[in-house]
Amino acid sequence: MMTDTDRSTGADVTHVRADVIVIGAGLAGLVVAAELADAGRRVIMLEGEARLGGQATWSLGGLFLVDTPEQRRLGIRDDVELATADWFASAEFDDGPHDVWSRRWARAYVEAAAEALSPWLRSLGVQFFPLVQWAERGGGLADGPGNSVPRFHVVWGTGPGILDPFQRRVQTHQSEARIDLRLAHRVERLLTEDGLARQDFMTSVRNNAYYVAIVVPTQTVLALFLALVVNQQRLKGRSFFRTAFF
Repeated sequence: MMTDTDRSTGADVTHVRADVIVIGAGLAGLVVAAELADAGRRVIMLEGEARLGGQATWSLGGLFLVDTPEQRRLGIRDDVELATADWFASAEFDDGPHDVWSRRWARAYVEAAAEALSPWLRSLGVQFFPLVQWAERGGGLADGPGNSVPRFHVVWGTGPGILDPFQRRVQTHQSEARIDLRLAHRVERLLTEDGLARQDFMTSVRNNAYYVAIVVPTQTVLALFLALVVNQQRLKGRSFFRTAFF
């Protein structure tokens, strides 16, 4: 860790080295940070709130899982092909290059949800309610877009229940100096090199110049013109509205 002074502002700037910066300490950020630290990486974790968990803290803790013991116990027949078809029908991906990676990610997630995800979570101590819920059916009909079978697996303990094993791992890594956790830290932008910083500064200057020299005067003249026209032509004798305009 090094500290020096920003020449443009005079403020102290702290330089910290790490392999990865994780922005956000919600469920996704906690999982990523824990896995990276387990693999021996040094992680800086930044979170805008003063606590871990993000929106998952208040969530129902439901997960999209496929062909699980809970489903089979209830006689629900599910598989990768059916789940993928349901997902694609709801997402309405286009056939061009724009959604290539979206389609690949969806397929990869469904395969993980049918194979590795459930056993992995159970190995961490996560448990599920025995009744599988039927969320996101699309219009409320089983034959419409959305899940054609129940797949919404609710965790015992809801949102906090799914967060707990990852919060504990992150806090353990933090105590062992593998994760540098910084709460109440807002990330405004990322600068990867000096050239990008200068480019961002000049872009900001151009945008502000355009706004001050063109947009604001144009808006002011147009608003004044409209106010005068409306006041004189439409609202004669209506002193209340004339007062409101001016």
